[in-house]
Amino acid sequence: MKSLADKLELAAVKFDARILKRHQRNARVYHNPHALGLYRARIAEVLMDVDRGASPREAIVAGFEGTLRQAMLRACGFPADWSESESLTYRPVTKA
Repeated sequence: MKSLADKLELAAVKFDARILKRHQRNARVYHNPHALGLYRARIAEVLMDVDRGASPREAIVAGFEGTLRQAMLRACGFPADWSESESLTYRPVTKA
């Protein structure tokens, strides 16, 4: 059975590959070559929050937005959440 970290990592890699493929077909679609590294950094923050006791779903919703959030939630078997994010920075669900 895959761990939460494995599921999030795989979802991030697949999401980045999908955006890159779209960029290769259509140059107007932007692909950030540094995006995967940024996703991995955010995954680490989400996992630290889960380790402190946050629910995985709540931590993912707090950590990601848009279609990336949906990819992460889907990979972990959670229902979609299209709510707006309150901030561009990550605000942990649990207090350190």
